[in-house]
Amino acid sequence: ESTREFLKLYLVGVLLTIITLGIYRPWFKNNLRVFLSNRCRFGSVHFHFDGVGGEYARLYWKSVLLCVVTLGIYIPWMIRDLEAYRLRHASFQGRRFDLTIRGGQVLVYGLVSYFGTILSFGIALPWLFNWGVRLLVENISIEDGLSLELVRAQSSDGSAPAEDFVDQYDLGLGF
Repeated sequence: ESTREFLKLYLVGVLLTIITLGIYRPWFKNNLRVFLSNRCRFGSVHFHFDGVGGEYARLYWKSVLLCVVTLGIYIPWMIRDLEAYRLRHASFQGRRFDLTIRGGQVLVYGLVSYFGTILSFGIALPWLFNWGVRLLVENISIEDGLSLELVRAQSSDGSAPAEDFVDQYDLGLGF
């Protein structure tokens, strides 16, 4: 059932994004995040996402405008602002996440990654990727009061969406 809901949400979102020449994209991305995040759990505790499409769209289009006006210089700050919005509207056990990374850090990472990849012919890519993940993880926080003792292991009675999709359309993949 959730696979059908997701497929409907996804296809309608893609269609509206195409029809509106991309204007619907932030609403679509927000709707996907609401759908997926509210169905994710860690053990017995569910994540929650309460981002609002209109808020996210205003932030997105303001950032796009600033990127155009600054000839792309604002891109790292746009990335930072959009990720911060997503994290600030996500919660676990009612505790909100936060992102403390600054746009300048994203800029430095982007420039070093770009030139490091080119100058090393891709050899530095694993180290650069690791640096990016570490930079992100070190700058994500969650409000105090998280109680991991309340998390219990829980078996899943659902299946992966891809399995449902394959079963739905009886696609014999030979596995």
